[in-house]
Amino acid sequence: MICGINKIILSILGILLSCLIRIFRYHHEKNIVFFMVCH
Repeated sequence: MICGINKIILSILGILLSCLIRIFRYHHEKNIVFFMVCH
């Protein structure tokens, strides 16, 4: 039970983090271009 709940929580946190990263990228497009050029 505990392990299953932990996996669900981790998956939800991962989804939230990915959404936050997408929002951050939308608000910092210049930084993305800079990152893409440098890498």
